[in-house]
Amino acid sequence: MITGFEIQRPGLVRITATADDIHIGSVRPGHIPESAAHLAEAINHAGLPCIAVEDIHRDLFAKLLYNCALNPLGALLGVHYGALGDHGETRRVMDRIMDETFDVIETMGGSTPWPDAEAYRRVFYDHLLPLTRNHRPSMLQDLENGKRTEVDALVGYVAEQGQRLGVETPTCDTLAALIRFRESQVLADREVQGLSRAKQSGPSSAGDSFS
Repeated sequence: MITGFEIQRPGLVRITATADDIHIGSVRPGHIPESAAHLAEAINHAGLPCIAVEDIHRDLFAKLLYNCALNPLGALLGVHYGALGDHGETRRVMDRIMDETFDVIETMGGSTPWPDAEAYRRVFYDHLLPLTRNHRPSMLQDLENGKRTEVDALVGYVAEQGQRLGVETPTCDTLAALIRFRESQVLADREVQGLSRAKQSGPSSAGDSFS
C-alpha cells in the first residue's frame, strides 16, 4: 500500500497520492482468506485500487523500505517527498537508509519483490517517487499537529532489529534519535499550551464571592 492521506477534519480524509494497489492478506503465507477477498472487493468499489495477496509479509517489508526512505527525512526537513529526490545530498541519505533496511530484512529472513537494494532503488526513483512527489510525510503532519509519530515502526524498528541481529544501521539510528527529539519537543509544547488554555479558562478568584 503506497497511498497518501491527509485528515482535513474529523470524518473527511483526502487521498493525496497513490503509487500502488492496497494489498490485503493473511498472516499465514500462501493463503488468501475469503474475508480478505471480500474486503479487497469492497475497497475497490469505494474507488481505491486493492488486491488480496498470498504473502502480506513481503508487502509489509516493501512498505517498510518505502516509508523509511522518505518519511523521517521529509519530516525533519519539512519538505514533500519530491524535494528529497531532487537533491543529490538527500538521495545519498535515502540510499543508505534503503541499504540498511534491506540488510535488516534479509538478516531477519524476510523477503521483498526485489533481489537487492539496488534493484529497489531503480523502482523507487523511476516509478514510486514520481507518483507521490507532492505528498507531505505523515510523520511531518504528526509533528505539526503535536502528535506522536510512527518512528518506532519505521527507522526505529530497523535500528532496533539491527541492534538485535548485529546489523549496523547508523543512518536509521541517527534519524530515529532526531525524530524522537523533535517528537519530545512538540509533545512538551502541546502540554504547555494545554495547561495555559486550562488556566485561562478557569475561574478567576478576583471577582468570586461566596456566602
